Amino acid sequence: MMKIGKANHVFNTSISNEPAQYCHSGDIVKFETMDCFSNVLIPESTEFEVDILKNTNPATGPLYIYDGEIGECGLEIEGMVTIIVTVLKGKRIAAPILETEDFIEIIGLGSTLEEASQNASRHMHDYMIKELNMSENDAAIRLCLCGNLKICHHVNSVKTVAMRIDKGMIT
Repeated sequence: MMKIGKANHVFNTSISNEPAQYCHSGDIVKFETMDCFSNVLIPESTEFEVDILKNTNPATGPLYIYDGEIGECGLEIEGMVTIIVTVLKGKRIAAPILETEDFIEIIGLGSTLEEASQNASRHMHDYMIKELNMSENDAAIRLCLCGNLKICHHVNSVKTVAMRIDKGMIT
């Protein structure tokens, strides 16, 4: 039996992540995992910022399976994250937005991945025009060249897709 220890973990899944182990079909692999805060005890009174949220829910691995097909498996475990919510009075948004020092990400929902992708892209385009004062053409060009569309949720009847763009590409 092979083991992948908790020291071999990633916070973002990507094809560029180097495998922690290699195995064949039928091999038994034991995974050592961590809790949502990488086994660090955090006082209940801690106020979180977005930077801390980037390092939650570590995934042990990745594991490369010889002759395997590309797939995905997710494991969700209980965890609690406390955030600070700021209400922007008089401001209406069409979709959830996550903004950090480095990027802006807007969520699109739909009954299909195509619909969710179109909604995320449209919401980001509108945001770039209204909030960043870009022309329609400039927003479209930057979004086409620099936008990063990712699937977030594909389990039930509501699909979730996020459109992200690095702030360095829009300033």
